[in-house]
Amino acid sequence: MKRFAEYLAVFAVAALAFAITSVVWSGLTSALIAAATSAGIAVAIWWWFVIRRRDAAADLGVPSLGSIPDHGDTGPAPALSTGSVDGGYGPIADAVAQLPDVQVLLVTSPAPGQGATTVALNLAIASSRAGRRVLLVDADRIASTLSRFNGTGTTPGLYDIAAGTAGLEDAARMWNLGGDTRLPMIPIGSDAGEVADLASPHLAGVVDRVGERADLIIIDAPSATFDGIPR
Repeated sequence: MKRFAEYLAVFAVAALAFAITSVVWSGLTSALIAAATSAGIAVAIWWWFVIRRRDAAADLGVPSLGSIPDHGDTGPAPALSTGSVDGGYGPIADAVAQLPDVQVLLVTSPAPGQGATTVALNLAIASSRAGRRVLLVDADRIASTLSRFNGTGTTPGLYDIAAGTAGLEDAARMWNLGGDTRLPMIPIGSDAGEVADLASPHLAGVVDRVGERADLIIIDAPSATFDGIPR
């Protein structure tokens, strides 16, 4: 759908360019010149916005960890990588392991529904299969996708720990993903009317405690456009 919209935009620009040049030049020869001009403009725009791949690492000034596999439209549930882990999230997990002094990784996206939860889950699985001790945390108060689909319940969880009403031992549970894959995780927790402070010293202390036993903590966070107000 996105690619169709891009092509439609290129066609619209080409049509507009042809209309403008047709007004400037009249006659058959001029019409051909106008058509060639508009086609050239369309091809240039098509290459720049559709075909050309920008170097995100250079634009952002940070290293690229790899390319995320395209799972397509999987609905509300996070998609598990069905191919070889080494051919999907394995290289990304290896790249994360090579980062110096990185123990907590927050996964987010520009807007909801862009696959951040899928990335967090598959990256956690790939890292775990690579022998790292991984803890997956659901901190997405809006979607709570990991908590809703893990089959172990949503409470107690992260917000209960932040509020001081539950301990790490109460909130942590094992997510059985089939076969020999079992992933420790912490769900979102109670949906209290007043949002618990995730920057609380109590929660920070819990994260420090987990860090003593885990190689990597992956946090599935809300999108970057989330304003912190529960809907």
